[in-house]
Amino acid sequence: MTRLDDLLSYEDKPPSRRRWRLPARIIRTAIFCGIVSALVWEFLRLHGVGVPYVLLLTVIMAGGALYQMLRWLSPPRIPETLRDTQVAPGKEHIRDSDGVFRAVRRWAGRMDWTEDDLARFAQVVQPAIADVVDERLRQRHGIVRSTEPDRARELCGPELWTFITKPVTRRLSPNELAAVVAAMEAL
Repeated sequence: MTRLDDLLSYEDKPPSRRRWRLPARIIRTAIFCGIVSALVWEFLRLHGVGVPYVLLLTVIMAGGALYQMLRWLSPPRIPETLRDTQVAPGKEHIRDSDGVFRAVRRWAGRMDWTEDDLARFAQVVQPAIADVVDERLRQRHGIVRSTEPDRARELCGPELWTFITKPVTRRLSPNELAAVVAAMEAL
């Protein structure tokens, strides 16, 4: 039998913070800040800018102290077993910065939602395909389906015209959907 403590525990232990290393870091940061401020002071002096060395040292020491403080206060790393990586291992992660990729993903999502629900298919997918057909008719042939239905029917073909004008009453086969898409692409 598995206990609740076994289920909630994990193997990766966060690294322990060692207090005895803190003074070494402070000394290392102070030396680094002194060297950087000396280099900056010398560079500015060579270019004719007079800045007091103590001012430079104070500003750079404040920056170093702030960096060390933020580093000391940062939370420990999340163990690998607790990370939620949203991407399945072994699959390539495709960036969705392309607008076409987002549109295709949206269409695929719409098709997935309507796979078993005819009413939803009639509300979501059928009007979207009709909008694409209307846009193609307008752009490529200069006609509007509502004003010139006979010419639009002739250009669309019987399968596509039936699909965009009649409500869907049964589930379409993949071959029927492929014929509709092919007719739409042929416009």
